[in-house]
Amino acid sequence: MPVRFPEALCLRNLHPQNTAGSAHAQPKSSLTPKKRFDIFDKGVNKSSSSLPTSTNDQPETNVEVNGSSNSSASTVLSQRPNAKVIQFSQMFSTPGMLMDSYFKLSISNGNEASTLFHSSTVENSLNPTWNFPPDIWKNMLLLGPFLLEVFVKSSLSSHSDHFIRLLEIEIDFSHVSFVDEQLADVTTPFPPNSTFLKFADGFYAPADPTGDQLSSEEDKPFQVNPSQVRKSYTLDNIKRLLTAQLEINLIKNQTTEIISTADALIVLGRNNSSSPLLLGLPKTPSGDIEPSSASSPALRSAIETAMFLRTQEVQTDRLRIREMKELILQRRAQLEKSESQRDLVSESLKAARSQLQEDIMSYRKVVHSLTTRQAELIDEMGLIYPIRQSPTIPGQYVILGARLPNSDYSGLDEEKVATALGHTAHLVSVIAYYLELPLRYPIQPMSSRSTISDHITKNAPGGRSFPLYLRGTERLRFDYAVFLLNKNIEQLMTHFGLRITNLRHTLPNLKSVLDAAAFIRRYDDEQRNA
Repeated sequence: MPVRFPEALCLRNLHPQNTAGSAHAQPKSSLTPKKRFDIFDKGVNKSSSSLPTSTNDQPETNVEVNGSSNSSASTVLSQRPNAKVIQFSQMFSTPGMLMDSYFKLSISNGNEASTLFHSSTVENSLNPTWNFPPDIWKNMLLLGPFLLEVFVKSSLSSHSDHFIRLLEIEIDFSHVSFVDEQLADVTTPFPPNSTFLKFADGFYAPADPTGDQLSSEEDKPFQVNPSQVRKSYTLDNIKRLLTAQLEINLIKNQTTEIISTADALIVLGRNNSSSPLLLGLPKTPSGDIEPSSASSPALRSAIETAMFLRTQEVQTDRLRIREMKELILQRRAQLEKSESQRDLVSESLKAARSQLQEDIMSYRKVVHSLTTRQAELIDEMGLIYPIRQSPTIPGQYVILGARLPNSDYSGLDEEKVATALGHTAHLVSVIAYYLELPLRYPIQPMSSRSTISDHITKNAPGGRSFPLYLRGTERLRFDYAVFLLNKNIEQLMTHFGLRITNLRHTLPNLKSVLDAAAFIRRYDDEQRNA
């Protein structure tokens, strides 16, 4: 049998004694407890069997019972013969003073005791309660004896080490007395320092482990004459019995429903004697249906008609419920179909996102390769049309050996200037071609007879084409052509992210474009070699 252990410990009406002796004999109640507790799950004996309560061999106790009562609960509140109360000083003499308390539970082994559990402290209470941890009784096979020690101190004391032992009780879980299922149901006043153990089915008080064991006829094993033993029921018999009971209950429920319907019709006839179902029934002068007509064919017919109408209503409701169920099933099917479609779309979206990422990576690779190739071509064009600083004139640049001032051509050979501008125009147009960059002002490179067009400005004087040479042309149209060439160079610098400081510096600005392309080529080579 599994061993049962308590779930909680409760103390009620804490009251330290202030008497001269170490322990005083208290009067014992002559009442009997409700029951003893069999700890081995054989059930709780709640019979009238009682414990000895007033024997001369009981140890003395100083727990007082406040009055005598015929209640069985008052007996176990006073029977704690193995409890010993320690005496205290006047600091505890004030009645009802709140106290802090804790307890210690030990396993008693003769003169020695090993601590099993040390509780937490309950503050400012005369009725403390502690719950035992669930694992405290794990692997515990002994029922006792256990030594219970309760320590208290005044709540007014600020020192944590002023705890004094109040109770010392030896407990055997196989000798406890039932008090009640709830302590709130006990009407008898609790004696001072009442101790209770809470089990699954109620509260118990520790009893004397040396007391008389129950020896009544109820505790003796039940004996039967073997000649009187009969054969038990079989499984088939029990099943038939249960089936018959279910049928009987069904018939009883139907009968009760018919009687309720008849009673309702009778009440309806009393309240409304002009009801179509009750018009043909005889009535008393007061308008009620005569009792003698309760079992008449007319009443039976009225009941049958009412039941028929009720059946029709039930069938209509069932049909409506069936239609609603079908509608719900259709909507559920639609939802499942929509969910499947959503899953398919989600899967296709994931695949599309994955493909998009791959396309983006491919695009970036293509753009990188294209940019690298463009930089290589532009850098090679810088080798074809090298731009260097003039070795003779500081601040001036030459292109393929032809010097080109910064938009100031006074006193220079017109053909040399036209040749330098022709080289510059050809280099700009080739760079724009490699970059696939349409120039705002298209160039027609023809060496020293190159021209540039303006299709943006309205009402341009002398047509849309302007010469990049000075011989045989107007100075104003030539200067405007050089301006348009510088604007194209600015467009190339903007494409590479370069800032222009002076638009008139034709060759320095163009050299910045070539240097940017060379830098891109060198960076790409370093990355590939790394």
